[in-house]
Amino acid sequence: MKVFYICDTDLGLENASVVHIMEVVNNLNELNCDVTLFTPRMREYHQKTSVGIKYLKIINKPVLWVVSYEITLFFSLFYFILKEKPDVIYVRQSDSILSPFLVSNLLRVPIVIENNGDLEKEARLQGCSILRIKGLNIIEKICYRIASKIITITPMIKKTISTKYNINPHKIIVIHNGVNTILFKPLNLNKVRVEQRLSDDSYYVGYIGNLAVWQGVEYLIKSLPYVLKKNPKVKCLIVGDGIEKSKLEILTKQLKLEKNIIFMGNIPYYIIPKYINAFDICVAPFIKARSGGTSPLKLYEYLSCGKPVIASNIRGVSDLLKDLVVIFKPEDEKDLAAKVIKLIESPGLRKQLGEQGRSFVLRGHSWKDVAYKISKILQEAIKNGKSI
Repeated sequence: MKVFYICDTDLGLENASVVHIMEVVNNLNELNCDVTLFTPRMREYHQKTSVGIKYLKIINKPVLWVVSYEITLFFSLFYFILKEKPDVIYVRQSDSILSPFLVSNLLRVPIVIENNGDLEKEARLQGCSILRIKGLNIIEKICYRIASKIITITPMIKKTISTKYNINPHKIIVIHNGVNTILFKPLNLNKVRVEQRLSDDSYYVGYIGNLAVWQGVEYLIKSLPYVLKKNPKVKCLIVGDGIEKSKLEILTKQLKLEKNIIFMGNIPYYIIPKYINAFDICVAPFIKARSGGTSPLKLYEYLSCGKPVIASNIRGVSDLLKDLVVIFKPEDEKDLAAKVIKLIESPGLRKQLGEQGRSFVLRGHSWKDVAYKISKILQEAIKNGKSI
């Protein structure tokens, strides 16, 4: 099965989007899918991969890169489809990719779209204009109508797409995110703390991921004063970068928590498991607006390392992982602090949750498992052809 995978992501970044893309395409390749990845030429991917990557020239300026990529992608796909005759096109959805669907319609190649979130909700959280949001809705409607199949990550997003755009729900398949269970595995806590130069007499509460408003990291910071009243040995490690970082650093100074909160910035992907293993407790403090719209990679990575997790009580988390993580009220720093204190004082519970989490991801939640499910959907799309 020959697959053209389309995205508009800067592969030089080390973020969740790049992890998701490369894990899916690499594992599809291992399942005997011949995958070619099309992406804009920004920065190249420097990790080992067996996937052929076509970097398309763009005008690397704000707004212009989107327009130039769409034009270049249209003509490149047209040429390579005629030349290499792929069986199916697979598109990672964004608000700037439309040309693959036009080419698919013209050349009668089945196309499958992967949705990783509620784009309109995210656009509103980012403060996008009404005009931008309306344009996004139009693009989404066209893409969903042309697509042979739609893959998304939560039942709530499936329901939203089906209702909002009048799409047959049987056309939409839910496949939750996964984790690299070989890279993300339990490691010796004392050893990794020595390697990362972390204190051996502190309790570490950790967060790893994008510092965006919907991640709710501000509530983790606000919870710490309440935690420190009970246990002054607690420290918080925040690993990652994003548009909210400067605001979070200001909040940390306002609360006089500079000695207890450490911003680590971005770190290489292969080192992330060492930091997770250095944590006593991992946190995923999503805000209420994220409910139903996420299948977070960080949760699977935390669990795969055998670590106890505290997460917001939102759909997509509590319904799937409620017996594996400790739930707190979203945007409630006092409740979060209470749950942190409970786990610090309960080493047996921490161990139990960690073991249960690791067992869970090993039962069908690896990236290999995800890729296998995707391959079956691609085969079905090829068999059935287009269903507009």
